[in-house]
Amino acid sequence: MHKFIVAVALLICSSVANAANWYMFSSNYSNDSLFFFDHDTVTRHGDEVTLWEKYVRDLDKPDTDGSYSTAMKVTYSCSKRTSRHHTYSTYDKNGDFIRSSQFPGEVTDIVPDSVGEGVQKVVCGKNFPREKAKGDYFPVKYNDIFAFAKTYFSKLKASKFDLVSKSAKWYFLVNGSTDSSALFFDYNSIEKQGDTITLLLLGKRVLDLDKPDTDDIYAVAMKTTCFCSKRTSQILASSIYDKNGDFIRTFTDLTNVVPIKGNAMAEGILNVLCGEDFPQPNGSEAYKPVDDNDPSAAAKRYFDYLKAAKNDSAPK
Repeated sequence: MHKFIVAVALLICSSVANAANWYMFSSNYSNDSLFFFDHDTVTRHGDEVTLWEKYVRDLDKPDTDGSYSTAMKVTYSCSKRTSRHHTYSTYDKNGDFIRSSQFPGEVTDIVPDSVGEGVQKVVCGKNFPREKAKGDYFPVKYNDIFAFAKTYFSKLKASKFDLVSKSAKWYFLVNGSTDSSALFFDYNSIEKQGDTITLLLLGKRVLDLDKPDTDDIYAVAMKTTCFCSKRTSQILASSIYDKNGDFIRTFTDLTNVVPIKGNAMAEGILNVLCGEDFPQPNGSEAYKPVDDNDPSAAAKRYFDYLKAAKNDSAPK
């Protein structure tokens, strides 16, 4: 990073930060940084676009100088595919100002396939910047880019965590399966408190390999809470898997609490899960321990059975 040169830059950067109206570049980011721009500072002069940008890093991955964020005033030449940095400021992990400096204003080429090239293509767009959010950028909630980045990176880390534990003990839900999906739950994930039960409900939903879900998803594990007296449920998180059973990612956004009434299968499952004697280690008529504790193999046997049952081989 460059040294601090003039005190005037401090005043410039402070005024920009206080008046900023932050938008995020939705398709231009890296594994450890998100990139934003101040909508109110965008100016156009012929073929050139000047604006304030700011990138915010993952709190676990500070920059080489220990900073977590850098704001830069940049001018892009759209036809020449170049950029010129005028000044910059750095910030700590709390978003507090550290130092500021001015660049000599050297013109540099945009590196192909870089974040910079992605940003240059957006800012050189005909209608940039539109007031409302579009596919390439959107306004940051509460105009707080640090809170936004913290939430984003927390979810990103959570998305890499498989909900299914290696110690999972799988049971097959007899009345919860259809001709396109076999439903299971993890006995070891069950938590009961009053009339509320939380578990890897339907634990691992293994789809028929001939009938994948959207985006080639063949299995979904959902951590779910059932509210027995209210007859409602809520999904807390879900993990998805490919047809080989390999983990893809986890989603941690809560769903709305939904009523069970009107869905015969869901009501039947809720009745089982909310039963006074649930769960029984040896299973029951409603749920059975999975042989070899392998739900994928159990699902295949289940689907093979259904297919065989549909093929009447008896002589006519």
